[in-house]
Amino acid sequence: MDIASVFSALNHNPELKDLSYIAFQRLLRCASALKDDILQPQPHVVSVIAPPDVLPPIITEFLSDSFYITLEAVDMLWDVVKDIVWVLPTELEEREAVDTMFRHSNSRWWAGRWEGWQVFTVVGAMVRSMSKLRHRATFKLRPKPAVEALDRP
Repeated sequence: MDIASVFSALNHNPELKDLSYIAFQRLLRCASALKDDILQPQPHVVSVIAPPDVLPPIITEFLSDSFYITLEAVDMLWDVVKDIVWVLPTELEEREAVDTMFRHSNSRWWAGRWEGWQVFTVVGAMVRSMSKLRHRATFKLRPKPAVEALDRP
């Protein structure tokens, strides 16, 4: 299905019409990550190659709660995006594809920048890890409030 058809179908539902692109993309990634959970309750005769026509109720409820849309909107959205969700690469596969694209680019603009990009992503990952550790450390080191302080009005 092409992107124009997807957005045209979404435009017909007032609830999905206001869904942000970021939320839409996150919903696609989330549904893709749940493929095994979507397949698990399906009858054994259902192909794993093609997406099922209907989501299991627990998945529908999860997506509805997570993205603040009705169960009916989730069902309508699944009808529109199920083929995309089913072939969507994992985050790791996508990262590898983009890395390969940059590595093999013939663009003069990109030439010589690949090494800098690799350093940037490694340093960025290290900074994010250190930031998480610092947050955890400060959270754990905070003093617990005294019992008397909790009893005061």
